[in-house]
Amino acid sequence: MSKEIEVKVVKRTKVEQPMTLLKAIERVVEVSKDSKLKAEAKAMMADEVRYLAERFGISELQAILFCICMEKGPRRVDYDDLASHLDLSKIRILRYASDIDALVHRRLLRYRDAKEEDDFDEDKIEDESDVFSGMDIDDLDMDVDLPDLGDLGQDNEE
Repeated sequence: MSKEIEVKVVKRTKVEQPMTLLKAIERVVEVSKDSKLKAEAKAMMADEVRYLAERFGISELQAILFCICMEKGPRRVDYDDLASHLDLSKIRILRYASDIDALVHRRLLRYRDAKEEDDFDEDKIEDESDVFSGMDIDDLDMDVDLPDLGDLGQDNEE
């Protein structure tokens, strides 16, 4: 009683790892750095941005901004941090204020009042460039409130 064994030769192909929140956020942070949000950079991170937008129920631009806040946070992030990361002017970043507001509304970020913090020091304002429309530029800070990210490194099985 001999049993014949059938041997199949299987070509090994690169197996793509499943997308996770952590991998997607990391990729967006890397690609968006100094990108000026140009089309080429958006194309390079399109899959990750789309994944994050769907998972959080936000727009693709909001997903990019959220990732940058995650990288720069978790406590204090301001418009200057976003401008610096993307290599854009502070004025240009203000175009995205409504997107930041939407992230606050979704409770992914929250604004904080810098004047209520113990470390606020009015003497830190050195010249007029630190003032925007009569308020301290720190008033535009936001905190990153992390959503339930318990599955950051896990496969998404939803």
